[in-house]
Amino acid sequence: MAYVNGSSYRFIISPSKGIYNIQSNASSIVRTNQIPEHITIDAGTMGYQIVFGGNGNVQKAGTLYLKTGKEEYKLVVQVGAGRFYIKKL
Repeated sequence: MAYVNGSSYRFIISPSKGIYNIQSNASSIVRTNQIPEHITIDAGTMGYQIVFGGNGNVQKAGTLYLKTGKEEYKLVVQVGAGRFYIKKL
């Protein structure tokens, strides 16, 4: 979305509210979704926000941890190019 529109977007997770949303550079909310109750998210080194620049690159690299019942995953956001991967722990 950021790359296509040439504008910054923020992916913001609010675990206390049980939601995540996408905001445009103008701080208007583009989309809001519920986080399923069985999923918990821990900030890791990333915090609870991923910012994509207008070229599609991420502003900051880092990790987030996702737990779904008995399974745990690590989401790793890599520097540049907006790439990420998910690893089962």
